[in-house]
Amino acid sequence: MTDTTDQRPLDGPDAAAFFERGMAGDPGPGFRALAAADPAYLHAFQEYTAFVYGRRDRTLPTQVRHLVVVALLAGTGEWAQMRLHTRRALLDGIAPAELLQALEYTAVACGTAAVVEGARIVAEEVAGYEGPGTVATRSALTDAARVERNKETFRRLQYEVIVGGRDELIEEIFSPEFTTLRAGLADLAAASGQASYPSAGSVYDRFRAGLAGMKLALGDQEREIVELHGTGDLLWARFDIHATHTGTFLGRPATGKAVTYTEVAFLRFDEDGRIAEGWFLCAEFNLAAQLGAAS
Repeated sequence: MTDTTDQRPLDGPDAAAFFERGMAGDPGPGFRALAAADPAYLHAFQEYTAFVYGRRDRTLPTQVRHLVVVALLAGTGEWAQMRLHTRRALLDGIAPAELLQALEYTAVACGTAAVVEGARIVAEEVAGYEGPGTVATRSALTDAARVERNKETFRRLQYEVIVGGRDELIEEIFSPEFTTLRAGLADLAAASGQASYPSAGSVYDRFRAGLAGMKLALGDQEREIVELHGTGDLLWARFDIHATHTGTFLGRPATGKAVTYTEVAFLRFDEDGRIAEGWFLCAEFNLAAQLGAAS
């Protein structure tokens, strides 16, 4: 079935010029970086632009078109248009997790700092969306109080649990149904063939085991929350992590090197103020390079 809905998600002369530059081979540094990082992204963008301008009969599925545009706009800092397109993507049934996947493309090429604003936009648009599939959150707390409560929970996770070692607080911080959409370090370790988070046991058992393994490899951790924002039951954050390479990680024995990397978190909280869903993206390749595991 041919997809003919919303064939041009961006409007106005600026958007037209932006895509025309892409077609002409002069898309600007943001797109060039994204294309170099992921050839599949380049192919998808070329297919998309050909579709938009009617230069080819083939069309892309709605999901692919949305993800390509979100990644492109985030990578080039076109935040106002990204907000508009995120809204349209939600109306087309694109899940928040898929929008976050688009931000992963951006992070690979442009670094996690470039994703922070995109995560903020996704959170704000998801919180304001009341279309099909929306689950209303009922809480006696006002929005402002709920956001502050969630921020404090996140601070406790970073400073009391991870840095301070108070893992008895894990049950207070995480829902027993907690789901990880993405875990930066765990995904990086798994990609290198190293064991990732254990699959057996409760959510709390798995988190404790994963945390213990991470602290063995990257000890003496200090964490600094650089940005922390929330709306409704959603929270997004950027934080810096300073650690020492104290154990085998990515196949590299301990070197004693000091490492620093940045992580972005996108979290959803339940009615009781516990973290129910998490998406974590860190500067994984930068960290690997610091350990000599990537060129």
